[in-house]
Amino acid sequence: MTRNELISAVALTYIRGQLSKEQEGSVRFCMLGLEESLVTAIAKAVYDDNELSDLIEIKISSVFDPDSQLPAALHSDESITHWRHCQLPKGKRGVLFVTTQEELQRNDKSVEKITKIETDTLRSEYDSWIEKSGTTKAVLDETKRKHLRTALQSANETHAALSIETYADFVLSISEGILSQGLPLQRAIDNALPSLRLPKNSGYFDRIPQTKREKLAEWNKIFRRLHTRIRPLLVQENEKGDSITDYLVKNYEEIKDRFNQEEQGIIQDFISADLTPDEWVESQNRLVNLDWLSISDLFDGVTRTQPQPLGEQTKRFFEDEFDDLLEQEENDLLTATFPKNPSEDLQEFYESYREHLGRDKKLSSAWEKYIYRNPQTYNDFLIGLVDALHKLREKNKDVDLSEPKLTVCIPKGREKSFGNLKILK
Repeated sequence: MTRNELISAVALTYIRGQLSKEQEGSVRFCMLGLEESLVTAIAKAVYDDNELSDLIEIKISSVFDPDSQLPAALHSDESITHWRHCQLPKGKRGVLFVTTQEELQRNDKSVEKITKIETDTLRSEYDSWIEKSGTTKAVLDETKRKHLRTALQSANETHAALSIETYADFVLSISEGILSQGLPLQRAIDNALPSLRLPKNSGYFDRIPQTKREKLAEWNKIFRRLHTRIRPLLVQENEKGDSITDYLVKNYEEIKDRFNQEEQGIIQDFISADLTPDEWVESQNRLVNLDWLSISDLFDGVTRTQPQPLGEQTKRFFEDEFDDLLEQEENDLLTATFPKNPSEDLQEFYESYREHLGRDKKLSSAWEKYIYRNPQTYNDFLIGLVDALHKLREKNKDVDLSEPKLTVCIPKGREKSFGNLKILK
């Protein structure tokens, strides 16, 4: 199956679904923002389908079929306004036509009564992609299909797939990995990353715990990491946009004996290539098809810059783990230089998000050291507790106490590891 055949199959399923929803009246299907070859592929698929060809009138502008691949009877250069209002032949329940974004904007009132077939619409038909690519219920059980659905949704919503064509290639590659190579689902997804212009096996998707593979956030975190940290490397830049070519040359000389002659040629071609973010060339394509585990050392040291400030580390953590959680003021607070002694705003931030920060032990520890600075240690717990209470009271002399009561809150105090602690008397 080719990418256009798969996209067309998904489009046909979408058209059938819309017809079933609209039992009365007609449906005006407008293909929008699709490449010429894809427009003709979808139109031909509808024409060749025994059921839909009887129900759908197909009228494609000759601009989108310059090589006349479709029968002449399917050509028409009428405007979107015409297809919005025209009366369809008897027995027809819909019309399929195509237009450009420019024409759509000129006829904005016509948009209300048309059903758009565009990339965003088709890419969101996740169940259809899974079924039409061959990973049916006979191949994957319901749980695995849910995992795959979540992975496809994440690849779509994080824009890991830059176009519907690369998205289709990604789905087909996953299917091939499962059906032809016998790979487990997580490995098949990792193996399919070159179709997204990312290195093979660089996602480590099998590290997602089994119980979390239906959670979109887990997949989003990985795809965002691949976009921010790995994708720049493929144009020989670090995350800040600085050239890393010198690093690549140095690292390659140190590890080149690990590779066979063909692999050496691929890496040498990549290093010597003149690359830009706006263009994808064959040397990049050949590199990403090498296993990331074997080539990752080529980029060793590239991202080992000076330690990031605590604020920048925290900002990146929230972008990876809890996208869109922080307000703009909080992002600005993290971006600014931290004072030697934590301000009230920074203390309030820590108290508000300490549970979130707890997901990263190293980052949480850094915040604790910053907020509490150099805590005093005690050999006797009771002495330490009394001294801590004394210092707390000294800091809050102006606060009236309603009752002599101390409430102690221990984060994750109900977890098994805490419950197993033994108190010695």
